[in-house]
Amino acid sequence: MTGNSSSFYVENGSYLRGKTIQLGYSFPKTLLKTIKLSNLRIYAQAQNFFTITKYTGADPDLGLVSGASVEQTASSDQNLGVDYSGYPNPRQFLLGLNVSF
Repeated sequence: MTGNSSSFYVENGSYLRGKTIQLGYSFPKTLLKTIKLSNLRIYAQAQNFFTITKYTGADPDLGLVSGASVEQTASSDQNLGVDYSGYPNPRQFLLGLNVSF
């Protein structure tokens, strides 16, 4: 028994994503000598900080088979781009401080 193909659930998966950005500031050496430090740097980093898309799923960034079972991966070429509702890429924010004495 063969099933009929349908494009009913097909949607545009185009997206624009800000993947990784890091902004930092290193303090001048002349200022650091007065407080007896050789290096001082502060920074902020963000990953997956924005995604622009009209895709209705959790994440438009689909791998070959996202969250598929063994039976579904048996014919992986047929599952290319199929959304099996895997985990979306998380947003991550990091603040940091590098100090050298």
